[in-house]
Amino acid sequence: MSTSKGKILVVEDMAIQRENLRQILTLEDYTVETAANGLKALDALQNGYTPELVICDIMMPEMDGYQLREALREMPAWRGIGFIFLSAKAS
Repeated sequence: MSTSKGKILVVEDMAIQRENLRQILTLEDYTVETAANGLKALDALQNGYTPELVICDIMMPEMDGYQLREALREMPAWRGIGFIFLSAKAS
């Protein structure tokens, strides 16, 4: 039985992309939670999920990746969470 390498929150509005990332990271022994947009990601954080890393799409409905990153910076408890933007946009 393997132990988790760490916790990751994947924030992506496209279900197929979100599930693909979850599967890949789970196969690599990470504990993964997913959210369909920034607001749902904030809900997960407020409900006690404490990831070491957030992998986040930029363009999403309701709350985009930039807005989520800013919300994390405003909360002292979340400032130390690593953050990677993920985008299909070429430029």
